[in-house]
Amino acid sequence: MLGFRFDAYAKYYNKKYDRTGVVFERGFEKKLVENEAYLIELITYIHNNPVKHKKSGNAGLYQWSSYNEILQNHSVLCNSEKIIQMFGSVENYVFIHQSKHSPE
Repeated sequence: MLGFRFDAYAKYYNKKYDRTGVVFERGFEKKLVENEAYLIELITYIHNNPVKHKKSGNAGLYQWSSYNEILQNHSVLCNSEKIIQMFGSVENYVFIHQSKHSPE
């Protein structure tokens, strides 16, 4: 049933904006995060995704990212202090994000 609603929305959206093709990419996957190391990996992956897909030069420049909000302890969606604590320090948070990004 939910897929039908997405299909109807896609048809509406395509007609409204005079476009064709899929509106939504493949479905989302879910996976249980069972340890802090994996959570750190996910946070870094998500923040670097716009860089990987060439939407931004670095994680801090992508305007819809929580990267800077966490860095400045202003996030309303997550516990910035806890995230920085998991990375060890603000400097390590920045370093890990930069080191995980490999320019192509």
